[in-house]
Amino acid sequence: MKEKKLKIKSGKFFLYGKLDNSINSSSLVIIVHGFAGNIDEELYKSATKKLNINTYNVFRYNLYGEQEDARKLSDSTIKSQAKDLETIIKYFKSKKENKKIYIIGHSFAAPIIFCTKSNYDTLVLWDPTYNFSFLKKEETIDPPKFIKEKNSYILNWEKPILINKKLVLEIEKYPWNTIANNFFIPTMIISANSNGLESSRKYFKKLSTKKIYKEIKEASHYFDDSKEVRDLLFDETVRFFRNF
Repeated sequence: MKEKKLKIKSGKFFLYGKLDNSINSSSLVIIVHGFAGNIDEELYKSATKKLNINTYNVFRYNLYGEQEDARKLSDSTIKSQAKDLETIIKYFKSKKENKKIYIIGHSFAAPIIFCTKSNYDTLVLWDPTYNFSFLKKEETIDPPKFIKEKNSYILNWEKPILINKKLVLEIEKYPWNTIANNFFIPTMIISANSNGLESSRKYFKKLSTKKIYKEIKEASHYFDDSKEVRDLLFDETVRFFRNF
């Protein structure tokens, strides 16, 4: 795997990522990480290696970053991140070597991807977020605290995270039950179902396109339970891409 750093301008910010096109493939996979994540999480690095082996170039980028000219999570909304993804897709479609473009979205990438207006070949969602709320107490997190002087919320995960108030309210109004109704790009949903939840099926039922649903019952949200689980995730993803 031979990656090069790449930054792409989107509005007044730059999006920072890593591109591996060392195999000179005509097919590119764009990986979109989950909420408060980053491209160097093991799931995304391992996926890049697997996709390279299967003759795909890969670009993964940070939706927000620490660079001075990068978008910050505290600046971000679903709408702004969807426009950033549209910019990424447009950039790579302008390169004549990219005959096909595929997208992988993990977790909270799903509501962002469903709001994009770009056209591409195929989408695979890994355990997509459905019907989430920051303001209602969930099983795993406490509601964030509003900081009036910053007009933002503080979420205490592994470390405090500053979240744009607009993003929090946007999520409260997000059309979870209808957003997939008019989505026509071929889509595979792979659900990590070790917790017994099946909310991603609700996306699946609404999709108006060629679609496949796969459940990995032994998997947790990051599919890091075993080598077998992760290999199955990657193999199913590649198998679906091969159809297009």
